[in-house]
Amino acid sequence: MPTDEETSPVFPSAIRRAYDLLLAGVSPGSIAGTWNAAGLPAGPDGGPAATGRRGTWTADGVRTVLADPGHAGGLVDEPTWRSATELLSVPPRHGPAAADRALLTAIASCGPCGQPVRSAVVSPGQVAYRCGDRIHLARSSAPIDARVRLDVLDRLDRPGAPDLLADRSIPDLPALGAHSAGLRARRAQTGAGAGDGLDAQLATVEDQMIVHAARDVPGSHTGADPLDHAWDRLAVSRQRGVLLALTERIELHPIPPGRRAGDPDVLRQSVLITWRAADPTA
Repeated sequence: MPTDEETSPVFPSAIRRAYDLLLAGVSPGSIAGTWNAAGLPAGPDGGPAATGRRGTWTADGVRTVLADPGHAGGLVDEPTWRSATELLSVPPRHGPAAADRALLTAIASCGPCGQPVRSAVVSPGQVAYRCGDRIHLARSSAPIDARVRLDVLDRLDRPGAPDLLADRSIPDLPALGAHSAGLRARRAQTGAGAGDGLDAQLATVEDQMIVHAARDVPGSHTGADPLDHAWDRLAVSRQRGVLLALTERIELHPIPPGRRAGDPDVLRQSVLITWRAADPTA
């Protein structure tokens, strides 16, 4: 597997966070979605690479990366690596865990102690962020996630911001429409039927158009999709990928005594984001 220096500059940080995510209960499949959303390239062997096809990470690819013994004592300490490999040896579980549904699990750090935050369901529909030592941090996730959402949308709305919300798995709708029109024109000119494959190609393209319309895919080249709608439709794993691509660090601090958790000033002072200077996926 390539060394850290041979991979994308975001990869060392991404892999460290992936170990934290795994140990917090996030599935390899969800981590794969995070890496795909961040645009991290995968080489032909399924491992990290300086260049390669983006959006091709799978759960098995993530397992291979995290099981690499070369990371023990380097990117992470040996106990962390051993704990991760023990989890990876367990058959995949079914159904989403709370950690898969929480935006900042293992992405943010506890301000006082620096540990990655964990998430826990404290009541039906209520999730809290905590550090390993609950004395330092225990906060409801909802107002924090709302604050992070606003900050990310502001960052992405600036000139020159990276296009991180587009669904690269489906071509842009105008491109699909042009392809469909071209196939229909060829079929009309040649008078050919299903035997030449045109009908099958046309059916595939128009099925993609239907999916595109049904999902209203974010980041369309038409520019018709507002950023807030695009963000809200993303799976949590993809939202984490956007954060991974945009931020160096997110710190959560305790609420000052006597202050309300949802107070805008409290959120501004206690949810601290360090942004990357440039787009690491470029």
